[in-house]
Amino acid sequence: MKQDYCTALYEKIKSKHSQFIADLKTKPANDIILSAYEIVIKNEIMMYCENENPDLTYKQFKILLSRNALLDEVFECWCNNGELTTHDDIGITLEILVKLNQHLWHLMISQQTIE
Repeated sequence: MKQDYCTALYEKIKSKHSQFIADLKTKPANDIILSAYEIVIKNEIMMYCENENPDLTYKQFKILLSRNALLDEVFECWCNNGELTTHDDIGITLEILVKLNQHLWHLMISQQTIE
């Protein structure tokens, strides 16, 4: 069952990565050069999801899989945390992203209850 979630996560990341690359191909060469870091890190994220089994619960996998811009969100989370620098840190980035989404969900529920 967990392998199914790992595969689904990889497939979603791979799909978003393909969209990212297709979009890059429509841009001028200078824009592509300026996106070099983003290209490398998004490739690393995709490779991590292909080759590793993130230590996540089923609920955490579901949270990630529900995100529309998952690859972009993982990349932004990576960029916003200067302590994350290695391939293995991508797993930590996924965990941080889940916690951020859980926190936002609880805030939304709290606000709805108050209103």
